[in-house]
Amino acid sequence: MKKLCLLFRKSMSYLFVVCMVVCFLPKPAVAQQNSNLFIVVDLMKVKPGNDVKYLELEQNVFKPIHQERINQGIIVAWFLYQVVYVGDNDPYNYVTVNVYADPTKLETPYAGIDFNKILPGKDLNLIMEETVKARTIVQEQLMRRVNFAYPEGGENLGPHKYIVVNYMKTKPGGNYVQLENQIGQPTAAELVKSGAWSGWTFWSNVYPSGTNMAADYVTVDYYSDFTKVGSFNYMEAFQKAHPDKEWAETMQGFSNSRDMIRTELWKLLDAAIAE
Repeated sequence: MKKLCLLFRKSMSYLFVVCMVVCFLPKPAVAQQNSNLFIVVDLMKVKPGNDVKYLELEQNVFKPIHQERINQGIIVAWFLYQVVYVGDNDPYNYVTVNVYADPTKLETPYAGIDFNKILPGKDLNLIMEETVKARTIVQEQLMRRVNFAYPEGGENLGPHKYIVVNYMKTKPGGNYVQLENQIGQPTAAELVKSGAWSGWTFWSNVYPSGTNMAADYVTVDYYSDFTKVGSFNYMEAFQKAHPDKEWAETMQGFSNSRDMIRTELWKLLDAAIAE
């Protein structure tokens, strides 16, 4: 049973997504910080031919377990994504995200969960073997939400069909976090207000972290459907949010403070969200 608990812990994850849980999110008109909102993100590599088995395990075995964790107040949401536009040599192609409103739950994320009750008649050892064969966990990461923008009055209990994940690496001596909070968040709020985006969040790495990490911050843009992905005017939203600032000078400030090292498109395949 201990091995099963460890396996399920490695099968959970979190990154983008707390933003989808409306009832736990403050109203977005004003930039705010909430150090008690965390996600655990697991990046999965599923080899060709194993997709059907992997998705069957996630949706028929792990999802009921995560739903029970939601029922017990351990997590507030679980999401399963497919990374779009990847090839066989890309490091990962699926992502799971576990959302925590209470960071004290991170220490014992499966406390009180009766696996036999949730999966009656299932051979738990066989489940372990099948899971190990179906996928490899490339990386598990803990992240904290720094800032956000949502529709006025809170967002609908989506969840969002697509998200664009932007990985940022800060430069020494830069003021990237300040710029994202003071410039990026109000601009994102304008894009949300216009309907171009369904939401926006700003995340900081917690663990693992350090100077050797490829990225230390992530921004996430949310979309209600595929046709809206990329079809927005960021400059126009910036000018509405900051009529007193110069576009070129401000963007140069961002360039001086961080590198955008990678952008990915994730498609939502399944989710479990607190009522």
